[in-house]
Amino acid sequence: MEDSDVHSLHEIFKIGTIIPSKVVSIGKNTKGKTAIKLTINPKAVNQEFEPSHIRDGLVLYGSIASQEDHGYVVDLGVKNNKAFLKNKDAERFIQLHNDGYPLMVGQSIICKVETGKDKLDMLSGESRTVTITIDPNKLSSNEVVAKDIPFRSFIPGMKVNATVDQLTGDGVTVKFLQYGGTIHRSHLAENPDKALKNKQIKACVLYIHPTTKAAVLSNLPHLVEYKGVPVIGQFGQLTVCQIVENAEVTHPGSFNVLFKLPGDIKATCGLKNLSDGKIADVRSMFKKGSEHRCRVMDFHYIDQLVTITLKQSILDQKYMSLQDIKPGDIVECTVETCVEKGIGVKLSQNIHGYIPNLHLANSTFKTRDVKEFHEGKQLKCRVLKVDEKKRNVILTNKKMLLNTKLPILTDFDQLKSGMDVEGYIAKITNKGVLVAFFNEIKGWVPRKQLSTENIEFPEKVFFKGQVVKAKVLSWNEEKKKIILSFNVGAKSSFGTKEDESEDGMKIGQIMKCEVTGKTETGLDVKLPSSKQAFLPIKHLTDSIETSHLLLDMYNPGDVIENVMFLSRNNMPIMTARKSMIEYGKEHVAVTSIDQIKIGMMIPGTIRNIMSYGVFVQFAGQLVGLSPNKFASGSKVEDLNTIYHQGQPVIAMVTEVDNEKNRFIVSLRIQDCYHGNVDIGIDLLSSYLQEIDSAWNKVVENKGKKNKLRGVKVGQVTDFIVEDCSEDGLLGHVTNGVKGICTKEHMDDGSYEEGSKLKCVVLFIDPENKCVEVAVNKHIIKTVNSKQKSIHKIDAGQHVKGEITLIKKDCMMAVLQGKEAGTVVYLPSRRHMNDVLQVFKYNVGQVFPMIVKRIMDEHILCCFESHERHKSQSECEELQVGDVANVSVKDILDFQLNVVYNPIHGRVHLTEMVDNIENGTMVLSPGKYKLQQEVKARVRPVVSKDSFLARIYDKTQQTGKGNLRFRFRSQVPEKDKVIGFVTKCEKDHVWLQVTPKIRGRIGLNDLSRDPKVLQNPTKHFIKGQGYNSTVIGVMKDGALLLTLIENASKSLPSGSVHKCVITSNKDETGLLVHLPGGIKGVVELTEIYDEYKDDPTSDFYVGQYIDCTVIDTGKDDQYNLSYRKSRKVKTKKIVDPVRSSVKKGQILRGYVVQSTKTQLLVSLANQGRVSGTVSKSHVSDHSVQDLTTIPVGKAVTVKVLSKSPKVELSLKKSDTGVEEPKPGKFKRKRRDSLEENTAQNNKMQKTKVKKLDRKRKLSDSEKPNSKKLKGTGDSDSGIEDNYSSQQNHRPCVQVKSGWCWDKEYTSPVITRSKQSDSDDDEEEENENSQVESDKQKNPTQKDQKEEEKNLFQFEQHQLVGDLTPGAADDFDRLALQSPNSSMVWLRYMAFHLETAEIEKARAVAERALKTISFREEQEKLNVWVAFLNLENMYGTPEELANVLERALQQNEPLTVYQHLINIYFKAGKFQDAESTYNIMCRKFSYKKEPWIGFGLFHFKNGKFESARKILPRSLKSLSKDNHVEIIAKFAQMEFKHGEPERGKTMFENILSNYPKRTDLWSVYVDMVIKTADIEAVRHLLDRVIHMKLSAKKMKFFFKKYLDFEKSHGDNKHADYVKKKAFEYVESKGFVDE
Repeated sequence: MEDSDVHSLHEIFKIGTIIPSKVVSIGKNTKGKTAIKLTINPKAVNQEFEPSHIRDGLVLYGSIASQEDHGYVVDLGVKNNKAFLKNKDAERFIQLHNDGYPLMVGQSIICKVETGKDKLDMLSGESRTVTITIDPNKLSSNEVVAKDIPFRSFIPGMKVNATVDQLTGDGVTVKFLQYGGTIHRSHLAENPDKALKNKQIKACVLYIHPTTKAAVLSNLPHLVEYKGVPVIGQFGQLTVCQIVENAEVTHPGSFNVLFKLPGDIKATCGLKNLSDGKIADVRSMFKKGSEHRCRVMDFHYIDQLVTITLKQSILDQKYMSLQDIKPGDIVECTVETCVEKGIGVKLSQNIHGYIPNLHLANSTFKTRDVKEFHEGKQLKCRVLKVDEKKRNVILTNKKMLLNTKLPILTDFDQLKSGMDVEGYIAKITNKGVLVAFFNEIKGWVPRKQLSTENIEFPEKVFFKGQVVKAKVLSWNEEKKKIILSFNVGAKSSFGTKEDESEDGMKIGQIMKCEVTGKTETGLDVKLPSSKQAFLPIKHLTDSIETSHLLLDMYNPGDVIENVMFLSRNNMPIMTARKSMIEYGKEHVAVTSIDQIKIGMMIPGTIRNIMSYGVFVQFAGQLVGLSPNKFASGSKVEDLNTIYHQGQPVIAMVTEVDNEKNRFIVSLRIQDCYHGNVDIGIDLLSSYLQEIDSAWNKVVENKGKKNKLRGVKVGQVTDFIVEDCSEDGLLGHVTNGVKGICTKEHMDDGSYEEGSKLKCVVLFIDPENKCVEVAVNKHIIKTVNSKQKSIHKIDAGQHVKGEITLIKKDCMMAVLQGKEAGTVVYLPSRRHMNDVLQVFKYNVGQVFPMIVKRIMDEHILCCFESHERHKSQSECEELQVGDVANVSVKDILDFQLNVVYNPIHGRVHLTEMVDNIENGTMVLSPGKYKLQQEVKARVRPVVSKDSFLARIYDKTQQTGKGNLRFRFRSQVPEKDKVIGFVTKCEKDHVWLQVTPKIRGRIGLNDLSRDPKVLQNPTKHFIKGQGYNSTVIGVMKDGALLLTLIENASKSLPSGSVHKCVITSNKDETGLLVHLPGGIKGVVELTEIYDEYKDDPTSDFYVGQYIDCTVIDTGKDDQYNLSYRKSRKVKTKKIVDPVRSSVKKGQILRGYVVQSTKTQLLVSLANQGRVSGTVSKSHVSDHSVQDLTTIPVGKAVTVKVLSKSPKVELSLKKSDTGVEEPKPGKFKRKRRDSLEENTAQNNKMQKTKVKKLDRKRKLSDSEKPNSKKLKGTGDSDSGIEDNYSSQQNHRPCVQVKSGWCWDKEYTSPVITRSKQSDSDDDEEEENENSQVESDKQKNPTQKDQKEEEKNLFQFEQHQLVGDLTPGAADDFDRLALQSPNSSMVWLRYMAFHLETAEIEKARAVAERALKTISFREEQEKLNVWVAFLNLENMYGTPEELANVLERALQQNEPLTVYQHLINIYFKAGKFQDAESTYNIMCRKFSYKKEPWIGFGLFHFKNGKFESARKILPRSLKSLSKDNHVEIIAKFAQMEFKHGEPERGKTMFENILSNYPKRTDLWSVYVDMVIKTADIEAVRHLLDRVIHMKLSAKKMKFFFKKYLDFEKSHGDNKHADYVKKKAFEYVESKGFVDE
């Protein structure tokens, strides 16, 4: 039997099950009480039962022996007999009483014999297998009726029909069958009286006395009616130790007293339990019917009796059993024993408890607490848990847990998100803290939830047993997990950083310290200021391999000369790493992100390794991220294979984001290592020195360590083999030190245990206290060849050596040639970040080497190739971060061209200074001269032929320059930048911030001085530098800057400032920008002192206006006014400013919103007072649609009411003023251009005339035939189609296969029908006003005509009839039609014509950000263009990035289809096939990818590949798609493959679906294309003879006839007509 088949006793036996047993022995236990040993083995219980005694219907006892396919084999204990229980006979018992689980081996059962046809065999004893059942319904009536069963065969549990013979004092005697027996009065169902005599009753055998052979029976119902299932509910709701107040005496006896408890439950109490003292007369004290208070002590299931006690001492006890004690209860106890691990206590007479040493007090003590608790001391404790198995109670004496006011957590049901709980720390790890509560409930506090501060070493902040308060974050009851946080409310966080001023220490400070203690995680040290600090094990050395060895070396009292203050948490954290200490000596420690500059090299520690990169921690707890591409020089699938937590590294800063307070670093060897082999030699030297120092410290110790000191590297000695395996040999060398020999250090052949071999000691492993040896004869021979007169080896000598051993920190080699046999060391890492070097070499390789250093007994070498690379790099290549003396070759306006040896470079103007005074000329005449040498630091962009650099000046290395901004996204708002003037216009100035980033300063942000603003070109000269502040980013990526600092402080109420209009909205007014980029708004009611219709039409975006500050509104947006009365005093104010309105007032206001049912009118107080005009109050006449009243209309209203809202009226009867007439405004132009000037108007008039001539010429042409070519020769193009959309504006559908390298042709845009109808309406309106127009003078008509022509000119520019010639023109188009993908695609093509790929990408990014999310097709067009651009001009990585973004923002299937078309047009068939595979995997449930994939293969001539697609698709698609996809593949066979195969496929489909006329039609069409006329006729003949509906038959007859007319002759046509007539006649459609 397998272990999994063994069940526990709790599973096999159920409480309440009645089973027979046999007494094996009676004796005394250790306490002197009677001990009875029983057995329930069927062989013992049924020992006297013979096979011939088995009768049909007899109830027997047995146990399950095994489970078979059709039932169970049951052991009855009867000789030579087995019983079989069928599954159907056990099913009811299993479902109702065995929780649905099969019967278990060893489970006891009461069964009934069912002999059936085997009755004679059973009686003769010949049958060896008995059929039984355990169905409870069949076991209810199972009395023994056979009189030939011998008395000895009766077993407990058998039921009989008995007759009462005599009444006795203790019960009755009965007769059953031919035998006699007795029933005690307690086992009678009714009281024994005369009426019971000679009465026939049912009885159950209780036991047979072995000596007297007397049968004792029972008449109790639960035994007589027992069905073999557990008996439950005998005693109602009573529980052990429960106190019953009214127990009634029913029979006072000589040895006990019988009681009746509530619920007619019988109880008994022995004489000893009636009272604490002696009772003289039991009968007089316990009279029948009297009631007494008692406590339940036990239950007797057979007797159906409850044992009780009336002793007062027991009644007074609070706890009688473990069930009375609940976790979280406060109990009083007495100290019994004191041991080292805690104290034992007594809670009551029968219950004992234990208080662990951890819970004796709030703080942690070891021995003092135990001594304080003497025997007999009274304690008050709280229950932690109740251990029922060990019958023990675990308590806590911690005062904080005793007196807590928080909920006592004992069950998961109590948990609520955010609730506060109190517990104690049970375990501390580096990843977090485990907190324990009551009833064995535990919660986990992750490291990030330990405090608001980063706690690097939790073991130094917390201690085991500490009482803590935590907040519940989440939980999972199934997994028994709770996530907690120590960040609770306003309480101070754990590990809060201490004030630096307390001890005056600064991060980076170097000092010495004294070791005061040692733990597994590091050293406790004392600083010179007597302050305690911690030195983690990972900061003991730069080599992780020797850290544990150094930890063992240090003892309390040792002094460490050089340690550096690394970070501060709850206590100072120190480091002894050589790399960090040397950096701290030469540089100021970097403690904040503001001090970090791009290009800096900083030592750090691997903090965490994620799937996307590595987090590196630096001094001051700064943490940077090294993404996967920067974490290693080559691609590594799992970074855990080369990095691990705590590993020291050197990181180069590549990107800083001050706004998000994060930075990116590189760990790549090519970024951090520049060919200096001395770095690797220094690492190797430190490693060997640390090993020597550690061994010198423990040389006096005895044992294995001392034996290891007797072994030397390179020593040839004996090796005794103890064990052989596939990986190598285990054994020991001569002096008993254990040795290991790996497979690579062995010769080919077999080795035997106990054999003695010669070996060379290669490596001494101090941590594992063993040596690594080589038994390879070649290595031994090479070492033995070492001459006695050793050839002197000097530093710088060139040698050749064979690698013999490779470790993480060092490699070992044996030299050849004159120095043969000499063992040397080589660094496994050229640099601390060189994690891949160790994988490049193998044992046995021979390399040229150079001796670099001789250190005591160690010879340190490097590979000659590394030294050669160093010399080449020093002469030929510059590395990022290098400072070099460069020579000025040329001086330009914005840069210096420099040269370093043969390499040319440049220093941009923006990279020459980090600080500047406003207006300074950095490249002023005479500052730099040709051939002048200057110091420059190499920037991250460097190649063999050129490099970029910046002027290096130690006095200016503040980190505040613009070099930290590599991308526009890194420039946060309100950050300070230095810019240099590149261009000055009348209303703005352009600055260059970095070589790739420029900025724009608007007129109002240049100065507060009016003289400067009047003529900025005089004050801002090209090349001047200015300190500016970032206030935003423009759409093209340029920065918005200001030269005005603290602009908000100079905006008092009433002050006048120049503002630039940024947005012009009819319903709200003018949105403007104040100096400093501060936003403002001019409401409609604050534009003019006299309200007029459409007041915003007088202004355009980009216009500068003077506004008066009123106050500050919401979101720091200022409320402004353009009213003249706000600036100068004037008497003419038609519509004055009002702060409120009154009922009955007649006022003027602006319509700011119009719906079909009401108008919203702005009245006063900068638009804050407004009212509604309902439809019934608009006019005295009926008005159907209020939307005809335009927004911006000036109206006169009357205030009807103020509460609950302001209601207004426009009726003439209320206001006395004419009601507003419906109709839209004749809008003026509101461009941000300077085309409002007369000069530009003239130019536009001439353009309009030319356009009119062109339009006349093109009127005769078709609308879709108009094409205009772009200016110049185009080497790129977009193939696009225009189709009018529902929004009635220009919109394009881009073909997925367009190419940039074709000539671009501007598409023709036709105006939509809606636009035409709008024009018609305007013409009708104009015609309706002909009479009034006739009265106008010619000048007015000319002005109207001019505006109309200008409007048409702009429309032509928008739709593309004119080709823009500059980026500004495209910007104008994009501003006018921001949601038109056609405009953006033309803009991209414009940049590609001049090979400006980056600008084309920037336009695509702008388009994706600008186009509304509702315009899905427009955005998709841009995405397709973007993908095409990257496919032609970008790298695969760039294309993959764009594709990933496109898939996230569009329907993935559509994007993949477009990408495939792009690949197909470009001839990239392999990429297209890979994309199809991805589609079919991701969208296997859709038929389109499968059909497309098949067609792709057919078109490329891969017929077999295409045919394999069909069975794959059928496995993935639902059955309702099978017919359609088979038909599609059949069509592909007709068009591109084998038509005969296609016919076969169609025939197979139609044989199963003959009524599918659509398939017939397609089939016919396909055959027609093969030009096989007879085959078509044969097919159509089959169709017209099918039984189809009249409508479908008509279709096929018509198809047949059309075919004959076009491909056949009249004879066959007449045949078809005849067949059609016959069909009509057969259907009875033709009258005689």
